[in-house]
Amino acid sequence: MKKLIVPALVLSVSLFACGGAVQAEEIDALNNDLMSAVEELADEVEEEAEEESELYHSEDGRFNINFLGEPTVKSEMVPTVVGNIEMTYFLYEHSVTEAYMVAYSDYPSELVKQSSVAEILAGAKKGSSTNMGITSFDLEEDIEINGNPGLYFKGRTGTIHAEYKLYMVENRLYQVAILRDGGYSLPERSDDFFNSFELIEEAAE
Repeated sequence: MKKLIVPALVLSVSLFACGGAVQAEEIDALNNDLMSAVEELADEVEEEAEEESELYHSEDGRFNINFLGEPTVKSEMVPTVVGNIEMTYFLYEHSVTEAYMVAYSDYPSELVKQSSVAEILAGAKKGSSTNMGITSFDLEEDIEINGNPGLYFKGRTGTIHAEYKLYMVENRLYQVAILRDGGYSLPERSDDFFNSFELIEEAAE
């Protein structure tokens, strides 16, 4: 992304270097050129910022999120106590030590009716943390999105640190996570990712 301060500073130095040798008309002209250049660069920066903050959209997943890159999309069958459940996940590897993920899976509606949401979320937390070998937890709290209940937790195993937000929306379980080797993701990066996650309504047929 282009920096506004560098070209603006160069133009300002040129103005001051001319001193009294420059007539008032020439100074006004240079000032106008400076303002035009800054405005053009500001427009370019704004356009680039909009491109960088463009949300990833999943129609089937019914969500938007800012991955900061194109994720890999895969589906697999996950064994559970009630049988195999298909899980679709979206994985973006920001670097060799940091990855961002969104996954969703639909539970049998009857199972959801017969169980409490708290039990399902606790089971999802246990399943994801067990699969990763996480045994030490630094945070766990109840959350929600659009009135739908969720669970937020942070845990680690060795040098691997995981930050998860789970949401139960009707019979669909969403998992939004950041995995990082060496420590938790920077707070501003973590907040940008999690806060960009939004549910979208299913299109009417």
